[in-house]
Amino acid sequence: MQDDRDILELLKAELSFLEQGGYRKGPRYPWRPTFMFEDSPTCINFQGEEHPRPCGECALIQFVPQEVALSLPPHPIDQPGRMPEFPL
Repeated sequence: MQDDRDILELLKAELSFLEQGGYRKGPRYPWRPTFMFEDSPTCINFQGEEHPRPCGECALIQFVPQEVALSLPPHPIDQPGRMPEFPL
């Protein structure tokens, strides 16, 4: 199911998030680096949905250059049953 949220409203929400200090280390995940969009309230999985959706369904994925998207490791949500790997 594709993300049907309004692009302009999502971008306004992301801008507001940034203007309010967005992406700084916070209490949500203090043990790992902050991830662009994934740690934003604009993420389709931000509320910790019971049934997470793949990042490719997000309306904002169109703003990620394909060569960048292909070079990033998959989000754990995109690989059911896989735990993220973190350097020690």
